[in-house]
Amino acid sequence: MNTQIDNKTALIMLIDDVEMDLYINQYVIKKKWEDCIIQKFTSGIDAFAYFKNNENQLENIPDIIFLDINMPLMNGFEFVEAFKTLKENLKSKCAIYILSSSFNPLEIKRANEDPYIKAFIEKPLTADVVSVINHGFFR
Repeated sequence: MNTQIDNKTALIMLIDDVEMDLYINQYVIKKKWEDCIIQKFTSGIDAFAYFKNNENQLENIPDIIFLDINMPLMNGFEFVEAFKTLKENLKSKCAIYILSSSFNPLEIKRANEDPYIKAFIEKPLTADVVSVINHGFFR
């Protein structure tokens, strides 16, 4: 499946403090988007530092972020708030999808109302969900 944007291989970022979830999500994504590049972070702090360290290298910024909510030190919503402080060209390049096992209606509502979050997706990530994102994101 073609996962190129402007003739460039798509970059996908996974942010989740659970290593097994990172592994499973990477597996599911690679089944649909075998040629994509996946960056994995186990903390929102480390992922945000990556953005700060690459703010002048747009080619290193991911096209899609799959973000867990419940993480220590910096949760998913705190990451999104920090993300909002980045340069506009970085923010406009990324599509953020919350990927969480939370069934808290307040968290779901908050995610759905935030203009920087494309969608709230319940774990586990499935091939069907990746296909839906593919049809809406990659052309």
